[in-house]
Amino acid sequence: MIASDGEWAFDHSGWTREAELLDTTRAAVRRTMPGWDCDRLVITDGLDAFCEANRHRKPSRYPDSPWQRAFDYLARFPPQPPVEH
Repeated sequence: MIASDGEWAFDHSGWTREAELLDTTRAAVRRTMPGWDCDRLVITDGLDAFCEANRHRKPSRYPDSPWQRAFDYLARFPPQPPVEH
């Protein structure tokens, strides 16, 4: 799962152009699972609704606070994509 505005994406490595991130991910996974593909799904109903609909554990079901861990992790990266000249 990534966060994206359609041009830039944010994942565990920080900011990357979405197209580059998806192409790189597909190539990496296809090395071990030929023919693998993924779909781009825009989540509009909120995290709890997404988790429930897709049988994912909701943040409230994790020990401690996943939100605080997430915010601490995000603080390691710039708050927005790099400016290209």
